[in-house]
Amino acid sequence: MKAVNKALDFIEIYVNGILLLGMCFIIFLQVIFRGLGMPLVWTEEIARFFFVWIIYISTSKAIMQKRHLSIDIMPLLLKKKGNLILQLVSDLIGLLFFCIVFYYGMHVIQSFINKPQFSQATHTNMILGYMAPYFGAAISAIRYVQDLILTGKELAGSAGKEANV
Repeated sequence: MKAVNKALDFIEIYVNGILLLGMCFIIFLQVIFRGLGMPLVWTEEIARFFFVWIIYISTSKAIMQKRHLSIDIMPLLLKKKGNLILQLVSDLIGLLFFCIVFYYGMHVIQSFINKPQFSQATHTNMILGYMAPYFGAAISAIRYVQDLILTGKELAGSAGKEANV
């Protein structure tokens, strides 16, 4: 589990950082060259691809840090054990969602392999852009599994404490 966590941390922090720096540099180039009257046609497309990848990779980081979108009223009303059970249910729903996205995404990717489409400006295979949500879904599902394991251990620990009382 530590190796998986390390690999995902690397992707979420360093790969995302490189993509963000690359996107900023490309946009900077676009602004400079447009100001010089020589616009670069490829910069907007590459920056958009980078941005899409940043969004979907960042989703898994938000899941692990428990910073994804949620409604806080139920956890405020429940005790510790109830919160842990709610967390397990929430994680299971999130895991199911991302597994479904990944499963159907593989069909989309397969169609791009069978019939490739190419972008206008850079003539790169559009699979590079369309893979981002499905890659993000895969690593998000892994993060939900990690969270389920941690929450399950915490729930088992709290159940053991209640049994000893």
